[in-house]
Amino acid sequence: MKLKKLIIKNFRNFKNIEIELSNKNVIFGMNDTGKTNLLYALRFLLDRDIRKNGFLNTDFYKNDTSKKIEIILEIDISDRNLDDESSFSKNSQFLISKMKGARQENNIFIKLEADYDNSELFGNPNMYWGSILEKLEDIPRIGETYEIDKIFKIMYVNPNTELEKVFKRNRKLLFDEKNKNKSDIKLESEIENNIFKINENVSKLSSIKEVQTLLTKNYQEYKPEELSIELKSEIVVNGFMNNLVPYIKWNDDENYYPTSGDGRKKILSYALNKIITEKNYKIQIVIYLIEEPENSLHNSMQMMLSQQLFLQPVYNYFFLTTHSPKILYEMDETQLIRITDNSNSKSFSYLYKVPKEYKTLKKKLNKGLSESLFYNEVLLVEGASEYVLFEAVLLKVIPNYETLGKFLLQTDGINFKPYVELYKKLQIKYFIKTDNDLKLKKNKPYTYDLIGLNRCVELTDNENSNHFDSIEFPVDKKDPKYKEELKKLKENIYRKYNKFVNKFKKNNIYLSEIDLENDLYKIIPKELNDYIRKIEGKEYVGEEKAVKWLQSSKLYNMIEFIENTMNKDLAEKIKENTLVLKEFVDNGR
Repeated sequence: MKLKKLIIKNFRNFKNIEIELSNKNVIFGMNDTGKTNLLYALRFLLDRDIRKNGFLNTDFYKNDTSKKIEIILEIDISDRNLDDESSFSKNSQFLISKMKGARQENNIFIKLEADYDNSELFGNPNMYWGSILEKLEDIPRIGETYEIDKIFKIMYVNPNTELEKVFKRNRKLLFDEKNKNKSDIKLESEIENNIFKINENVSKLSSIKEVQTLLTKNYQEYKPEELSIELKSEIVVNGFMNNLVPYIKWNDDENYYPTSGDGRKKILSYALNKIITEKNYKIQIVIYLIEEPENSLHNSMQMMLSQQLFLQPVYNYFFLTTHSPKILYEMDETQLIRITDNSNSKSFSYLYKVPKEYKTLKKKLNKGLSESLFYNEVLLVEGASEYVLFEAVLLKVIPNYETLGKFLLQTDGINFKPYVELYKKLQIKYFIKTDNDLKLKKNKPYTYDLIGLNRCVELTDNENSNHFDSIEFPVDKKDPKYKEELKKLKENIYRKYNKFVNKFKKNNIYLSEIDLENDLYKIIPKELNDYIRKIEGKEYVGEEKAVKWLQSSKLYNMIEFIENTMNKDLAEKIKENTLVLKEFVDNGR
């Protein structure tokens, strides 16, 4: 069973939205774009306790009660015939068995429809299912319970800590009477006898007797009845099982401590929910709705929770809203759903799979991707030198750039492609800065691949574009003029393929004429010469020595230069003469 699509019409801030789904769904976006409302749509559809309350006029889009609310979930059950023991295939078979004749094909629609009754001031939900959206059947019901409520179990995890509520609400499930053995029954009887004796002794205390007498006397002054008021411990009246609460007992400590602290309570709440799910999901299909789980959790615990959510089978189906990239460190086979536009929410979704070549670097790739997901524009750079330089410039010319929805990301040796594919699907604008790299072909000492240009070709819309051919460069690496000649070669390549370079720019891909260090020297030669002369005591520096200095101890020298020279004027000069920075800064302003 695979979750396929969600359609919401005329519900809260959703006029008409259609979202592609998978079994694991992450919903993100700015505040007040409708993430919680999307979860509520699912709760109305599949949670009897929410649905039975019906809809208020405020649940209708812009309070327009003349149009009905529709919430539709499409499910793919094409795996029903797979000869395997996966829970997904079993769930498909289970769903089919419950639907019986209402299902004819490999897909199923579950639909909620609600018209507003102006006389009752209430929107009454009706439920339908089937394989053809235009010919759905009524879902059988008894009272307020539909047949669908026997199939699905919604586990809503509140962003606020509710340990006590979760524990109390699920006591019966946790302490299943069916699991009692003879020893348990005998022990329970002894516990109850001991509790009764405790209560007997409590009632003998003179202070208790005095209060009971006073309460009885004063009560009868208001209403003379043949009764007496007695003080009893609730542990006797309600039973000791109903008064159980979780405490913490540290190893090597005989004392018990309350589960204080929101972080610890939240972790224990997840542990409880996991137990409840494992007890339930053999007879129902459990779907988790998890809202902002990062609240009250330290970064390390968020990453631990990420492992649980994306790797544990108990979380086979979930919808998660979050503002934290750390919750997404382990994501794979995950539908990323970005909601935009506060007044009439639109969505963009993308099924994210970790590319095979990056499986061993999954955390490294996911870290960068997940951090950038929460922004509207991303500037991608290859290495640390570009990152520290561009960050220093941005902090001087537009210090609040992140609050404006702009993000600078270092890909750290990972190809740009997995980022670009995701940004395109989620409508996140991206800018790329890359070097005009050449790479010596293996076993061909004087043949070079134009990997910088070819990298840009792969990132343009036309993925079928032919790559640039290799070129011959008959200068040995040991030749003293090698670097100078290689630089000239890159300049010639840049000029020769200028038509393509301009095409790349239209796709927000900016290729260096040579590389970062040479580009920077052309923009600020005086500042670089003056600084190197000052720290090394040289009378003359010049382009060759300055570039060589930048490229040796690459990151360290760049940081030193930035810390000692960067000011607002210098930053503006670099920004104005570095096209990718200028476009990134000015975009949307």
